[in-house]
Amino acid sequence: MDIEAQPRRQSRSVFELIDHRVLFAALVLLIFVGYFLSNVFTGAWGFIIKVTLFVLVVWLVYRLFLDISTEKNNTEIDRPEEKQSVYPKETTADIDSPSPGETLNLDLFSPEEKHNFYQELETFFRNLIATVRSTFVAFSAVIFLWDRAQQVLRVEFCDTQSQSLKKGNIVEIEGTLPGQVFKNKMPLLEQNIPSEAQLAHYYDSSETIKSFLGVPISVKGELIGVLTVDSKVAEDFSPEDIELLNSYEKLIGQGILILSTQEKSRLINSFLRAQRLLLSQFDQEDSLENIIEALGNACKITFEFHRLTISMVNSDQHDTAKIVKVLGQKDEMPEGFQFNLFEGLTGWVIRKSKPLLLDDLEKGDLFRPRYVATESSNFELRSFLGVPIHYQTRTFGAVTIECRQPEFYSEWDQYILLLLANNTGLALNNMLNKPIQSQNGLEAKGKM
Repeated sequence: MDIEAQPRRQSRSVFELIDHRVLFAALVLLIFVGYFLSNVFTGAWGFIIKVTLFVLVVWLVYRLFLDISTEKNNTEIDRPEEKQSVYPKETTADIDSPSPGETLNLDLFSPEEKHNFYQELETFFRNLIATVRSTFVAFSAVIFLWDRAQQVLRVEFCDTQSQSLKKGNIVEIEGTLPGQVFKNKMPLLEQNIPSEAQLAHYYDSSETIKSFLGVPISVKGELIGVLTVDSKVAEDFSPEDIELLNSYEKLIGQGILILSTQEKSRLINSFLRAQRLLLSQFDQEDSLENIIEALGNACKITFEFHRLTISMVNSDQHDTAKIVKVLGQKDEMPEGFQFNLFEGLTGWVIRKSKPLLLDDLEKGDLFRPRYVATESSNFELRSFLGVPIHYQTRTFGAVTIECRQPEFYSEWDQYILLLLANNTGLALNNMLNKPIQSQNGLEAKGKM
C-alpha cells in the first residue's frame, strides 16, 4: 500500500513557545528598568547598562516579529491541502446580443455548428418562401431585407417563375411598391396595376405585374424588411389575404430571432414538411375526407399532443358542430360527437373565429368545459390550443390540440397551427366553389 509522505513538523524553540504578550511585557519592563538604572549609575557603568539594554530591546523586538512570522508559516504548512476540483473553472464574459445591422459572431460556434446554422437558415427561408408562393398561387414571392449601409431593400430570398428575379437585386425606397410598404410601415394591396405604371422594379427585365400584396417584416418592433407576393392576373389578391400574409411575416420575424434554437428549428422544419404534404394532398383530391385527413397528418408531423380534434360546423344547423377527426385519446367525445357552439372552449373558437391558447385547464376555481356544459372532467389534459378553420368571412370549424403537461404550447405554436388551418380553410372554399359539369352547363358547388 502506498503511503503518502507527510511533511516533517519543524522543531520549535523555547522562544517560539512563549506567548507574544509575555515577550512584549518583558520588553516594556526592560525599558522601564533601564530608564531608572541609567540615572543611578554614572560614568562607564551607566554607558554599559544603556548599551546592554539597547541590545536586549533590539533582540526582543527581532524575536517577537520572527515568532509571529514563523507561526503564520507553520499554520499554513499544517493546514490540509485542498483537493483541486475535477471541473474546470468557468469563466464568464459579457456577450451582448448583436444589434440590428451587426453580424452574429459565429466564432462562438464550432465549424460544424456554423455549417449547420447556415444550412438550417438557408433551408428554412427557401422552404418558407416556396410555401408562401404555393399558398397564394403567386407569380413571385419575395423576402426583401433592409440594407442599412446602402439605404435600399435587397432581395434576400425569392421563389418565382421569372428568370429576371434573383437574390441580390436592389430595390429603391422611392417609386417602388416594396419601398412604399417599407416607408409607410403598413400593408399594401394593389389589385389592378396599369401596364404603363409598372412599379415592381425588383425584376431585371420588364414583367407585367397586375396584382401586388406586401407586408412589412418586423423583429421586436424594428422594421427589417418586406414580404411580398405578386401576380400577372388582376385582382388575384383580396383584403382578406393580408391576414394570411401577415401570419407568414410573423413566422419570418420569429424565425430570424430564434432559428438557432434547436427546438424551434425542429418545429419550423416540421411545419414546412407538413405544409408541403398538406398542399400536395390538396392537389390530389379535394374531397372533404381527404382535406380533413391531410390536416390531421400535417398536425401529427408538426406538433406533440395527447389529443387532436377537428370539428366542422353542421351545414343544416349552424349553431352546432360535429367532431369529424380525433387523434390520440378518445375520452367521452369521439368522432361523431355533436356539441353546441355556445358551450365550451371549442364552440367559442368557432363562434368567435379566433384562436384560443390556455396554459392550464385546471388553473383557477372555475371548470372550463371543452365542448359541452355537462362535462365534469378534462381527462388529465392541461394545455389547450384551438384555432378556427376559416376563409375570409366564413368559418368551417376548428382544430384543437391538447397536452397533459401544463404550459406546453406557446404563441409560436399558435402561429403555425393557424397557418395550417388557414390553408385548410382555403382548400375547403376551393372545393365548395369548384365548377362541376352538369346537364345545364357549368355550375359551382358552392351555389348548389
